[in-house]
Amino acid sequence: MRTRDRNFWIQTAVIAAVIASLVAVFAYSETKPLKADELAVQIADLRSLCSSGKKMFEQKASGELTDAFFANQIELMHDNVTSLREDLDTSNAEPNLRNALGRSRELAARVDVAFYRLSENGLSEQAAVEAGGLVEPLKQLEDQLKQEAEK
Repeated sequence: MRTRDRNFWIQTAVIAAVIASLVAVFAYSETKPLKADELAVQIADLRSLCSSGKKMFEQKASGELTDAFFANQIELMHDNVTSLREDLDTSNAEPNLRNALGRSRELAARVDVAFYRLSENGLSEQAAVEAGGLVEPLKQLEDQLKQEAEK
């Protein structure tokens, strides 16, 4: 075997090993259980979206926002909520966080429904009130998870 051929096969083997390592790292990162601080960040995102959605509804109801701007922003927020919900639905958590993950999934589903209602019927005061009413339970769960992360 010539040196050039041997070098080619060595380089090919090294590249294959690097690719296999990257795939393994990615697979591990996607399947590892959520930690308390990671779950708290997702809950904080949901809380922020709820608060923003309620505020935008109030601004739209008072005539400060156009219908088109409101519809676009609520649709973007709903997409973010749906993405967060899907992440929570497919995530695993550390054993001591399973109850918190279950509560997170429940709250994310409620936020998703509220934003769906807002995106379908922008004048749905009930949906805005529901989204605003979820801010406090989300904040409580976020605080609980932050305390757990500090342990």
